[in-house]
Amino acid sequence: LTAELREKDVDAGLWLIGRITEATGKRIENITANEGIEDRVKTFGYVEPDKIFQYLRAADLGLCLLHGERAEYIIPTKMFEYMLSGIPVLATETTATRKYLPDDCGRVVANEIDDQANVAEKLLTNPELRKEMGNAGKQKVKNEYSWEVEAERLLALYEDII
Repeated sequence: LTAELREKDVDAGLWLIGRITEATGKRIENITANEGIEDRVKTFGYVEPDKIFQYLRAADLGLCLLHGERAEYIIPTKMFEYMLSGIPVLATETTATRKYLPDDCGRVVANEIDDQANVAEKLLTNPELRKEMGNAGKQKVKNEYSWEVEAERLLALYEDII
């Protein structure tokens, strides 16, 4: 995606946060070298949970690009972390992203690099839209997806069962 955005003259980089195996690290190095984007991709490795939101709040867009059938029914935690951080989300279409990512908080796209690049370009070149989506996402998490709200629903379910 970074290379496609560079072709569109969009100044974008990619931050990869989390543990990366040696094999995956080598693969990232090879891909970035082949694409000529080594200067645009930064790996941070493991980040302590209490520090992760510092990184997320510094980003312009959260990517939740899921691939394969195994991703169809998972609910990606990172999507909610991005929303809570106040950044819009660009997610590939799955059952969960369709259900939990409304258009005012981000965009759900096909698993096609051209679609992803076009939507990312629109979001990255429109700071007002990103701010609106980021604020909407933060409110959505606080008002509907927080543990406080879910706890009430879970307790109501337990009451019904008992």
